[in-house]
Amino acid sequence: MSVRSLSIHKVTIQYQTQTADVYGTFTTTWTARYTDMPCRIVPMSGEQRAIYNKENTVATHIMFVPTPATYSGIVENDKVVYGSRTFHIELVRNIDEWNHHYEIILRELKDGI
Repeated sequence: MSVRSLSIHKVTIQYQTQTADVYGTFTTTWTARYTDMPCRIVPMSGEQRAIYNKENTVATHIMFVPTPATYSGIVENDKVVYGSRTFHIELVRNIDEWNHHYEIILRELKDGI
């Protein structure tokens, strides 16, 4: 089975920009990098979470993304929006650098924070 055939979710990837007003006050805005991106989001097992927590990374889910070349702009600190749920991207992994798929480590945010 291919990663693409298992991609049952559609998400929006957002990146953060900051703009200053005339007074020098910065406003944070989240802008869509990709919309309707196919992927699969799965909760991490307790063992997987423990491994990442040892590395000082709070992780709750893994997202699998087919065709990394198409979505090469995804980076750490982007957000994933899936319906009413929001996730922070902790780590982007191109497994074995084969460009087969990304494994993206996520932390689910409560109330978008």
